[in-house]
Amino acid sequence: MSIDLPHRSTVAVLVIALVGLGACQPASDDDWGAIQAYVDVDTQWHAEMDRIARSDESGEAKQAAREALGGHPDIAAAVAAARRIVADPGHALVAEAAEFLVDHPFGLSPTDEEDIALGVETLARIIGADWSVVDQYEQAVEAWRSEYEEISAAELEPDERTARLDALGRRPTVARAAGAALAVLDAEHGDAVRAAEFLINDTMVMGGREQFVLRGAKTLAAKAPDYDNWPETLRALDAGRFRANAQIDAFFEELAARTTDPIARATARYYLAAGLARTSTAPAASESDDVRERALAAAVGLSRGVEEETFGAPLRAGDDETAYGTFADAEASLVYRIEHATVGGTLPELAGTTIDGSEENLSDYAGKVVLIDFWATWCGPCVAALPQLRELVEEQPADRFALLAISVDETLEEVLDFQADEPMPWPNWYVGEGSELARTWDVRAYPTYMLANEDGVILARTSSLDAILSAVEDATRV
Repeated sequence: MSIDLPHRSTVAVLVIALVGLGACQPASDDDWGAIQAYVDVDTQWHAEMDRIARSDESGEAKQAAREALGGHPDIAAAVAAARRIVADPGHALVAEAAEFLVDHPFGLSPTDEEDIALGVETLARIIGADWSVVDQYEQAVEAWRSEYEEISAAELEPDERTARLDALGRRPTVARAAGAALAVLDAEHGDAVRAAEFLINDTMVMGGREQFVLRGAKTLAAKAPDYDNWPETLRALDAGRFRANAQIDAFFEELAARTTDPIARATARYYLAAGLARTSTAPAASESDDVRERALAAAVGLSRGVEEETFGAPLRAGDDETAYGTFADAEASLVYRIEHATVGGTLPELAGTTIDGSEENLSDYAGKVVLIDFWATWCGPCVAALPQLRELVEEQPADRFALLAISVDETLEEVLDFQADEPMPWPNWYVGEGSELARTWDVRAYPTYMLANEDGVILARTSSLDAILSAVEDATRV
């Protein structure tokens, strides 16, 4: 199916057509048609968004083009169709529908975690404990990565590089390999430890992977009592969370309580405290003060007995050995984050440099409600939020409210060029890509908004524009 996608109406017509297929009828050939139609629309929507981002048009023209294109296509009918197909074991495209459920719903379907679980488990049932599927995936990824790096390093004109990358296509999907690894994990199989490590370390590109990462970690704890790579495994388990996850926190807590390895215990406590700190800032978190206190209790003293041992994850910006510190450093950094970058904490004394070269300190904003916005020019939601942020700054009295943007772009020139067409009439700090501040404050998503009151107490931390605007309204209400 090939269609042009210049306007919102085109997407709307196709979405209506997909929804019209219904969600309660038995699987049919029309169900695969619904999935393929969604994939076609989704592919072209992303291609058009990329084209807009790469164009030489002004920021205002780009925003108008995004609004004309409309929001992301609705996935609901395609997910319903895929679910009907996987429920019909006689359907010829069960594996393909299961792969769709793994690759597409994350962040788009209200049941994304259940959709992904259904997809992986269906693939595990179809493929079975066949380790060769994992081997084939790893070979395909290595070949893809080699060609991608070759294209990226070549001296090519921008259009030629784009054409070659488009021809190369996306990285091979991990869905079938994850299904095979899960089947190996659940079977009495000699590769169970390898399967667990694959699910933990090699599924980073798969949305909603937390449930399978956790199953891998539990398998290692149960089947490999002498397992000696817990620090690296725990780091991957923590990195695998896209959201706060109480079950992963519980695993860290349990492992810290029962392991006899002091390095594994200290590492588990670190990631338990880090996870609880994130949970305390989640928009839906209840009793956040109690969660924050639990985070501090896990963090304080975690390095006792291993203070001078090297912590196995970077604590500072950079990839060389200077980025790594000791467990004592890791404890101090984590306690600082909990006290100064989570809801209920207070903003620290912190200096920054604005995009025009001026020096500022967060204390300069004392006495005002301050909204901090970690953003980048390449971040679509960050850019899309600018019109509403401009309205917010215009509406709020300057003597009571301030907005501080903090750019993590690769170069300052990118920010300056962007703002020539897209005004941001409020203070802007530039900290750069992989910045120490973003790392220290555990900024993992963009935008990340933090709101503090007149006394510097952090009231909210979220990536949701609607949530932060509501919080600003509450904080500034007379």
